[in-house]
Amino acid sequence: MPYHTIIVAVDNDDTSLEVCNRALDLANSCSARLHLIHVVEPLPPIAAPGVIGGAPFPPTPTDEEHQQSIDEANQQLSHHASTLGEIVSGYEVIESPNTRNTIHESAEAAGADLIIAGSHGRHGLSLFFSGSTANELLKDAPCDVLAVRIK
Repeated sequence: MPYHTIIVAVDNDDTSLEVCNRALDLANSCSARLHLIHVVEPLPPIAAPGVIGGAPFPPTPTDEEHQQSIDEANQQLSHHASTLGEIVSGYEVIESPNTRNTIHESAEAAGADLIIAGSHGRHGLSLFFSGSTANELLKDAPCDVLAVRIK
């Protein structure tokens, strides 16, 4: 069964181009369309709010800093979309506290039959501290999930 609509979850880091290129190769092989998304998730507090050395802890971004991160994510997705060409049906930056659920909802809304995300291959303590979005995407996914191994 060929894929028709592919959601590409982009991290907006140095690995995003590798994930986008893999998605492009797959989409070209089965005449599918790509939809790029990036989820902006607030940083979880690592300790109860308080004051350390006169500064609030954990530091919270200002509205301006938050908007700047969204603007940068939009610029990067726009760049990826223009680089990938007409095969991209759209892109969006979504603000949400739950990346997995948001990607699943986007896949369902788009009628996607595949989600592609990068995987750094973390394990042990590094997985505990930073989590694995690709691994989380497998849980209750509304369609197939492809984890692109990041070198």
